[in-house]
Amino acid sequence: MTDTDKQLKHTADLRRLAEAMIREKALPTEDFATLSPEEIHKTFHEFRVHQIELEMQNEELRRAQDQLESLKERYWDLYDLAPVGYVTISEDGLIGEANLTAAILLGLPRSKLLKQPLSRFICKEDQDIYFHGRKNALGLCEPRRIELRMVHQDGTLFWARMMIASPPQTNGSVECRVILCDITERHQAEEALLESEKRYRLVFESASDALFLIDIDTTELLKANHRAAEIYGYGPEELLGMKVTDLSAEPMETLRCIHEARQTPDTVINIPLRLHRRKDGTVFPVEMTARIVPLKNRPTFFVAARDITERRQMEEALRQSEQRRNQAQADANARLREQTDSLASIYYALDSIGLIICDLEERDCRIAIFNSGAEKLFGYRRGGGVRRSGSPLYLPAFLSV
Repeated sequence: MTDTDKQLKHTADLRRLAEAMIREKALPTEDFATLSPEEIHKTFHEFRVHQIELEMQNEELRRAQDQLESLKERYWDLYDLAPVGYVTISEDGLIGEANLTAAILLGLPRSKLLKQPLSRFICKEDQDIYFHGRKNALGLCEPRRIELRMVHQDGTLFWARMMIASPPQTNGSVECRVILCDITERHQAEEALLESEKRYRLVFESASDALFLIDIDTTELLKANHRAAEIYGYGPEELLGMKVTDLSAEPMETLRCIHEARQTPDTVINIPLRLHRRKDGTVFPVEMTARIVPLKNRPTFFVAARDITERRQMEEALRQSEQRRNQAQADANARLREQTDSLASIYYALDSIGLIICDLEERDCRIAIFNSGAEKLFGYRRGGGVRRSGSPLYLPAFLSV
């Protein structure tokens, strides 16, 4: 049946009802014969005006009904197609109404959700959160927000944000209106962020170098790890709020470095040597790495400082050792030159006499050294004498010795 057919049937029903009411009231018949034509015309005119008024009122009612139906359809579209779940809960905690999104979140058709306790879909460990949330929302128009774990029909757990309101009802009944929103992805992101922050704190606090977060505008220390407190001799809380120049034995160089960092915010700055000062006034060398990082939407200076006192001491000890080694080598070379010069003097002194040195381990006593004096005595050239047999130069009796 179309809407037009419904409207015609409704009009016919109203006419029959009006005719029945006229018969029941048994309105007295009037003697129209006693009325003048003017009175009859006036009465007929009044009836026509009243009829037109009723038709206009009926048209207004029809338009209002159409608007109401349109608003009702829009309401149900908004209600059913909303991106969040809507659930109405009775005083006993049973689901009275639920939109399509709620049915999808909980994994059941709406027809099967009705009269089901909402607590059935809440994780056992989070039941207390739900009941306390309902209790605290009673009689309040402003919703109470809770976050808990819910259970899909297939057993899958998901995190949900639940907004509960229970405004007073005109009939005195208690009814809770609940908005459900799946926040599993957000909760997982928050857990990942918390885990990342835990790892960051662990790395930050367990680092072997002093680590600082510095306000680049005020140069105040925003955060320092335990190693920084150990190296500089301050308590962890004492460092917070101090100026970075309070730790430097070269404050102007420190400020210049910060200024340069501001000009190149994406650059890692390596500073091989700076002199810093401990709480007791001791000056010590540090090696630093620094760069600007975003922290809570504001640029912050991240600095890692390494105490290189021991390394510098070792480098100095190595330098001194190298100096001693070089000096010892120079002394040895000088002594060797002296010995060489002495041997050369002896060699040249022996040049006036023949000097022949033979290797007696060889059978023919081959000549190892043959100086110029030997050349003159035996007539051999020096090159021809070396490695020759020494037998021809000596008497047989001498060789037998």
